[in-house]
Amino acid sequence: MIETFITSFRLKNTYKANGIIYSLKSIPVINRLLPVSLYRSQGLKIFANFVSILWEIISMFLGKLLYLFIIIFLLKDHMKSSPANSFMHMFFFLTITGGFLSTHIFHPTRDKYYAIFLMRMNAREYTLSNYFYFLLRIVVGFLPFTMLLGQLSGVPTVVCLLMPLFVVSVKLIFTALALHDYVRTGHAKK
Repeated sequence: MIETFITSFRLKNTYKANGIIYSLKSIPVINRLLPVSLYRSQGLKIFANFVSILWEIISMFLGKLLYLFIIIFLLKDHMKSSPANSFMHMFFFLTITGGFLSTHIFHPTRDKYYAIFLMRMNAREYTLSNYFYFLLRIVVGFLPFTMLLGQLSGVPTVVCLLMPLFVVSVKLIFTALALHDYVRTGHAKK
């Protein structure tokens, strides 16, 4: 499972790095300057990998910060209850809604297609390792901001620490329901 996780990350990173090179080559002026052998260039691959990893880190935190700050933190004062209760209520109901709308397990991406169909990797292991990484990103991305914004709202520290685990729990419950529904009907819900 760990080997699949590492291979999954490397494949996703390579796919993103090649996407960055492809994007550079699609700019008309730059296209003439860059040869096709650019995909083999070790220096550019290192740069593209650096940009890819940097974007992965930024996207892990930025989306969660904007979500918690704009949707919950700024709007909590417009509710009639205390800021701590408003923050927790909004977080609870929006997490349930998010779990229902997106389980991520059936979300098709090109790197999944490459790994499962073209590289003939074990679909179950690959999907589970990708899903584990998705859940890990949720915990790591939410934790600093639930601590910061939750405590600014007056939410107890223990509850702030448990909030990312609640999100993961909701995702797991709705994923289990989606998998059960898939086994029963044969139709996947993204």
